[in-house]
Amino acid sequence: MSIFHTMGSPAIEDQTRVRDLLVVVDAGATYSPIPKPVADALVMRAVRRAITRPSDDRRIVREMGYAMLEYESLRTPTWITLSERDDVSLLGAVTLEELGLEVDPSSGTSR
Repeated sequence: MSIFHTMGSPAIEDQTRVRDLLVVVDAGATYSPIPKPVADALVMRAVRRAITRPSDDRRIVREMGYAMLEYESLRTPTWITLSERDDVSLLGAVTLEELGLEVDPSSGTSR
């Protein structure tokens, strides 16, 4: 697990709307879901919908928005899926690639 900083909008650098999130890096997830209450606190608005597939292979329609995400010295705007209140926050494959990171299969860490 890693701690990432998220900001509500990549277009507006609003340091008052920053949240530290404990996320699980999951290269099997396409996008990075965060719970809707966190997105609401960041004033992140939905701009589209996408069909997602959780690990149980169901098809779920989720709203999506975008956020600025920061990890150590790396920063990128990225698509975020707005998940349910109790869902785990994940760092998906799209965001990993946008940050220039990959998962090291031998150690299970991002690099």
